[in-house]
Amino acid sequence: MITHLHNIFPEGISDETAFHLVEFFMYLSSELDVHYFAQSKRYQEENSTMNPTKYIRKNNNIKLDENF
Repeated sequence: MITHLHNIFPEGISDETAFHLVEFFMYLSSELDVHYFAQSKRYQEENSTMNPTKYIRKNNNIKLDENF
């Protein structure tokens, strides 16, 4: 199921309500980043297609480093 984010946001809210929604989600995003930073960073590094620790370059060819 694909949900477009624009479709879940309420229309016609007050400026104050919009401000508090944004503040809440910014705070939530920040807390998630702090709490899960190490796991998120590890996942990004392990799944990067051009991770320099996983790949080596020889004669303009890139291959998976077998010693990784």
